[in-house]
Amino acid sequence: MSPLEVEAVVRQVLAAEREETEKHIDQVTMKTMVAILTSFGIDDDERLEIKADFQHLRRSRQAYELVQKTGLKAAITVVITATLGALWLGATSMLHK
Repeated sequence: MSPLEVEAVVRQVLAAEREETEKHIDQVTMKTMVAILTSFGIDDDERLEIKADFQHLRRSRQAYELVQKTGLKAAITVVITATLGALWLGATSMLHK
């Protein structure tokens, strides 16, 4: 065998081992995920429902964050408006004396 043929054989063997390792990793990962979901009381067949639940949670969180931001802006607006109103009232009362 020439060195090029040996190299080709080694590449094939390494590629086959890599494929086998990736398949094994995928199997172990899937078994682990099923075990975790089962430990939380979630059936493996309910994946679509779980996905919908997570999407709902994300939308709820985003809505909550939006309400927080809007509430903070409203509070700042009220404080600034009240301060300006008090200054205006004070200025007009000083000018009318």
